[in-house]
Amino acid sequence: MELGGHDVRREPLEAKRLLAFLPDQPFLYESLTVAETLSFIGGIYRLAPEVLRQRAETLLTMLGLSNQLTSRVAHLSYGMKSRLVLVASLLHDPTVLILDEPFFGLDPQTLRFMKQLLTERAAQGMTVMLSTHQLSVVEDVAHRIAVLSHGRLVALGTLGELQRLHGGARLEDVFFHLTTSTPDTT
Repeated sequence: MELGGHDVRREPLEAKRLLAFLPDQPFLYESLTVAETLSFIGGIYRLAPEVLRQRAETLLTMLGLSNQLTSRVAHLSYGMKSRLVLVASLLHDPTVLILDEPFFGLDPQTLRFMKQLLTERAAQGMTVMLSTHQLSVVEDVAHRIAVLSHGRLVALGTLGELQRLHGGARLEDVFFHLTTSTPDTT
């Protein structure tokens, strides 16, 4: 298997440098400041200090965290921590971004901003893979949708394709049509 032209078995570090994963419950070192957190992440990816500074400044400004550089992570709100994790995941400019339930518990402003950012990054060529149960968010941001049921792929396509093939005006209708089994009456 290859990622960005790198065999993941023979060149695992090169492949991993192209990838970012945002888990549903990300871990942050609570005793670090925002600046220390980003410096730590930049070090992991061996970013040059000037590249780290420029990218961090851009992302922090975009996500409204510029004034939080000296704040300890422990003192940030849930929404601010979510924004910080997104900044950290984008810091090394990945080619592929995988997000697992990234919108849980976010305030409407942060949710809207994250959706816009992911849409923009995808338009710029980043592969964004999103795992979520928030189907209205999927309708807003996804180009292609995979529906899973009991760990198995049951449908794949654009929203329009899934609506035509499986009925329903909304993704929620399609989802329930595909994943709700009728009781066996025999």
